[in-house]
Amino acid sequence: MKRVLAGVLVPVMVMAVGGCSMLTDMVGTSRITKLVQGNIDAIYKGIYSPEYLDIVNDTEEQAEQDYRDALDVEAEYFAYYWGILDADLEEQYEDLDADFRAELAQMYQEIYRHARYTVNDAVAQKDGSYTVQVYIEPMDIMEQAYELYDSGEYEPLNDFWNKYAGISLADMSEDDYWAYTHEYGRVLVKMVTDLIPNMGYLEQKSQAIQVQEGSDGILRINEDDWSIFDDYILSYS
Repeated sequence: MKRVLAGVLVPVMVMAVGGCSMLTDMVGTSRITKLVQGNIDAIYKGIYSPEYLDIVNDTEEQAEQDYRDALDVEAEYFAYYWGILDADLEEQYEDLDADFRAELAQMYQEIYRHARYTVNDAVAQKDGSYTVQVYIEPMDIMEQAYELYDSGEYEPLNDFWNKYAGISLADMSEDDYWAYTHEYGRVLVKMVTDLIPNMGYLEQKSQAIQVQEGSDGILRINEDDWSIFDDYILSYS
């Protein structure tokens, strides 16, 4: 998922990291594990346990809004990735109508319900940071979709191209152009959605996610680590 909401800021509610007893360190690593598990569950599946909300000092309403925002980020990426929108023409995600944007978000909600990952226990490091190893089974649905798109065998897409054969987009009125854009986008959404029941998984990946306490008493998930995890969970290549 191409999420920009990855670097969640979390107030430290446990203890300073250094000079801890074994019991205190166990409590700290347990809390870090739940933080990483909770972040993944919240951002990708819209699941927020009361314990996680307590750790991040958040409300269920705000967590739900963050989840919806993250779906919109993914939906926007999809719109540019598949050429529904043209960045060279400075077309914006908000140019798409609200109903279609909701359809895109719903598609991703359905996809990410099938996400598979395992979060291992956090391990305290000598520098005061924590490392959490996460194992991911990358979903292959976008690879399947690209292969189907490229094969020329998806009939609804062929019907769409035939419908507009010989018609210049430059000669369209603005209303007709956006009708074309939304029709094309809905063909792609249906193509991907129809593949969900047959979604497969690629070879398991592993990513270490570092959590570091800053001088301001805030725990931060390493954004580079999170970005790699995000690239693994849903393969676009």
